Formats: sequence, C-alpha cells, structure tokens
Amino acid sequence: MQRAYPQGGFLGVFAREDINRLPARLAPRTCFILNTDPSWRAGQHWVGVYAPKDVARGRLIMFDSFAAPWHLIFSSEWNTYFTRQAHRLEQSPYPVQRVDSDACGHLTAYVLAHLPDYNDSLFKVVTETLSPICFSQNENLAKSFVARLLRGVK
Repeated sequence: MQRAYPQGGFLGVFAREDINRLPARLAPRTCFILNTDPSWRAGQHWVGVYAPKDVARGRLIMFDSFAAPWHLIFSSEWNTYFTRQAHRLEQSPYPVQRVDSDACGHLTAYVLAHLPDYNDSLFKVVTETLSPICFSQNENLAKSFVARLLRGVK
C-alpha cells in the first residue's frame, strides 16, 4: 500500500484496539486498513478508512466489502472516532464479496488505492469497477491488483 500512496498517505494496518495509534484528525488523502479483531487473534475481517481531499468539510469514506453498516461493525469507541472526523460517512453501495471468501483485505487495498483515481468517489470506484453479482470476478481483480502492487506495479 505504501507504493499506492508514496507521499505517506497510507497510515498502516491496525487491529481493533489500536485506535490510540491514529492521529486525532486525519489529513486529506490519508487512509488505513482496520481489522475487526484484536491483535491477539488471527484477524476476522478487513475494512478501509479513507480521508478524502475534502475531509475538512466533514466527509469520510469507509469501505466494507460486505457493505455492512459501520455502527454494527465497530465499538462505540471507534464510532466516536469516525464521527469526530466527519459528519458525513460514505459507505459501500453494495456488497462485493462472498461471505465465505477471504478476499476482504485484497478488496480493501484495491478500493483504497483507486479512490484518488476516481476523484475520491467510493461510489464510482465500486460501481464502475466491481460487480454486485460476480463476486469471484471482484476477488480475482483485487487479488491480481495486490499481486501487482507487491511486485511494484500499480
């Protein structure tokens, strides 16, 4: 992900209890990946948080490949952190992953890396590149992207 955000916009990957490691205010065009499990577990589900260029106007993007409501996924501490960042939280328009799939981390990396290319529009990234019905196609696309990213090619 550092290759996708060479100016230091990728803050890292965090476990559920790592909220204190994040900045109090997110800078524009920064992002991080968050696991819904604590660090002592293997990791259950990966989601992405992206501060768009207009984050100062109260907008924050949160990507979940299952398109689940954020207030149901996270603790009150995380929900407080998110609402402190913004009063308008954008979420995925539809699920892009099978429930029995392990591609959530790949899909999250794919979406976070492409948000700047789509003018910080989660709706455009998802609706123009990911299918609401062909989940295996989405997973293959995201896994191929991550493999290219690891080889140094976006």
